[in-house]
Amino acid sequence: MVSREIYEAKVSVASPAQLVIINFEFIIESLNYALEALDEADANKTKYRDNVALAAKGVQHLIRGLNYDVAMSQDFNDLYRYSNKLLNNAYFSPAPEPVKEVLEIMNLLHEGWKQAAAQVDKASPNTPGGRPQVYSGLTYGRDGLEEYAMEDESRGFKA
Repeated sequence: MVSREIYEAKVSVASPAQLVIINFEFIIESLNYALEALDEADANKTKYRDNVALAAKGVQHLIRGLNYDVAMSQDFNDLYRYSNKLLNNAYFSPAPEPVKEVLEIMNLLHEGWKQAAAQVDKASPNTPGGRPQVYSGLTYGRDGLEEYAMEDESRGFKA
């Protein structure tokens, strides 16, 4: 089963593009576990179904995250909905073929997103991973505790 703690740690420090990549990793890992469960002697296929359901939730999250103001979103929507349909069929009729097909689609999209995120990271060298570097905390001042915040001055704008 997918380790929740590992993904929580990754998500807590991820940029928006990295969140999509993490979601793909989650889906791919769930699908791999589902295929492993099919090979085991799991009589009622509960491990298989649990992992297929987790992968389907990941795909549904991708669908909900689409920005339809961008023309390419419809193409992604079609791929995600097709994958979701295959996973629904695989859930009720355990078989490796639909899971493998979705796994192939998700691996291709995962690689594409990794390349796109790398381009974003190269374009903004002052913000590793596309995230601003901000440090905050409390310090002692003349009248008691004071809030302290420091951010990278080279970012070009102030809030």
